[in-house]
Amino acid sequence: MQIRHASVEEAAAIADVQVQSWQTTYRGIVPASYLEAMKPENRIGKWQQILRTQPVFAADNEHGQLVGFAHGGPKRTEDYPDYDGELYAVYLLEQAQRQGLGTALFQAVLHDLHDRGMASLLVSVLAENPACRFYEAHGAQLIDTTSLTIDGAQLEERIYGWQ
Repeated sequence: MQIRHASVEEAAAIADVQVQSWQTTYRGIVPASYLEAMKPENRIGKWQQILRTQPVFAADNEHGQLVGFAHGGPKRTEDYPDYDGELYAVYLLEQAQRQGLGTALFQAVLHDLHDRGMASLLVSVLAENPACRFYEAHGAQLIDTTSLTIDGAQLEERIYGWQ
């Protein structure tokens, strides 16, 4: 297992991991119609753009296949003035979870943000996402709750922070 910088050429693999992760993690949480409509090919262009301009960390399994990724950067909201960084995404294929890769990806993003001068971090997580326990186990403090609508469903989102 290895954590490394992802390349632009891996945009399709990253889009595939993102879609598969959503479809397994959010089954029963996010409307099925939304999950079924998610297609990796619709996300490749976005990931190519992100990979050209932002560091994204990839997790490879023992066979060298990309099974997860994470990235972060400056926070994308004016809210929460005591925080300057944001964890945008940590996604792992279901079969790659609970093997330490999530922690390794999270730490890679933390080190990168620290190196870029960010000393605190936010993450937004759907309240029913089992990853809430992951963030809490890594010292995150619940600082707010909000709601969002996905495909007509009102969902609670938790905002966690690290100082």
